[in-house]
Amino acid sequence: MNLFTQKKSGWYYLIQGLVTTVLGVIFLMNSSISLIAITRIIGILLLAGGAFILFGAMYKRDAEQKLMVFQGIVNIGIGLVFTLFPAVLTGVVIVIIGLFTFLSGLFNLLTYRKLYDKMTPTLLIRNILLILLGLFLLFNPMKGQEAVAVIIGVFALVFGIISLYQAYWLFFRKKTTNIE
Repeated sequence: MNLFTQKKSGWYYLIQGLVTTVLGVIFLMNSSISLIAITRIIGILLLAGGAFILFGAMYKRDAEQKLMVFQGIVNIGIGLVFTLFPAVLTGVVIVIIGLFTFLSGLFNLLTYRKLYDKMTPTLLIRNILLILLGLFLLFNPMKGQEAVAVIIGVFALVFGIISLYQAYWLFFRKKTTNIE
């Protein structure tokens, strides 16, 4: 990699690091608002994608056209739901995650009971924790949303800091270092 390419990559990592660090801080400061905003952005992307698909369907004259029209209408419908009702939708997603987590832990626990002699006690603890997490998300979806947002915020913050370090490393290391 020559010096020009290294500097170009450095700018990429610098911008990526700044954006993800700022997003991480926003998520950590306003967790519930952040999830609603992301849900709304997903809705807008689905609306735009549906519109593009419908526009593209105008130029098709075969069986693919009907499929594209259907896909475009479905995307627009789901996009409207995401855009108009983001707070409800994020709660529903957390409840679905809670149900899945609870059932996973329960089924794994039943399997553990049948295969007790072949499994370690740590799997018992793991599955009990899955059940407890699932129950927490099922009965406290709003708190679950905040927890998910905090996890995303921490991940974005760490990712951003690592990207900033990578940019620093690419910009300020000695020219004699050769990466191939």
